[in-house]
Amino acid sequence: MGWHTETPMRPALPLLFLLAPLALLVACPALRDTPICRSTRTEIALDEVTPLGFSAADVLAHLAPQEDAALRWADGTVTDLSLDFAPGTTARFVDGTVEPPTSGAPMPEIAIVCDDYIEVDVAIGFATADGEFAEQLKSRIRAITADTGVIDAALALDALVGTFDLAPFVEAESWDDLTAWVHVDLTSDGRTRGYVAGTASGEEPCAEGEECTAWAEDVAVATWGEPAEE
Repeated sequence: MGWHTETPMRPALPLLFLLAPLALLVACPALRDTPICRSTRTEIALDEVTPLGFSAADVLAHLAPQEDAALRWADGTVTDLSLDFAPGTTARFVDGTVEPPTSGAPMPEIAIVCDDYIEVDVAIGFATADGEFAEQLKSRIRAITADTGVIDAALALDALVGTFDLAPFVEAESWDDLTAWVHVDLTSDGRTRGYVAGTASGEEPCAEGEECTAWAEDVAVATWGEPAEE
């Protein structure tokens, strides 16, 4: 075998042979047994009609402020909620396609749906009469029809303008991390419904060298619109 000959480069060749399998492992991603949705985004003008048959401007035409919503906290108390929207000038058409398993596993018998949708940048004014929220949030509208849409906006818990504190809503006695967000459904009648929710997460105590158990708790905070106001 040629790499056994005595040359100044002799130590390097066995090293290359040892590293080659490692390089192959790094280069080859893990195989998937399940299908996933792959999204391809294309920037569009606000008035550009997409393959869905409507434009981002059509979606924004249904976006209206709401001053008379009633936010119901998890403890049953109610406060007035106002929302206003400031749409951005950037929109994207998102093409959703199903990517089959890469392991050769069969596709599941149930249908896998990867919706196409329009995505539009938006700023949200989210304020309550009790002072818990007085926020300006940045997010995106996702719309699969011209007159409905969904918005999810993260709440920066360490930088809120209002007095909201997620901790009293958490059942766990201690945690490592807290996150919260606002979910808004834009309905075909021009109104909104939605909720405020959060997550607490951490690890169970364990001895050094043991595998610690991670946990997470879904935290219900508040709702508005149907069905909260029924």
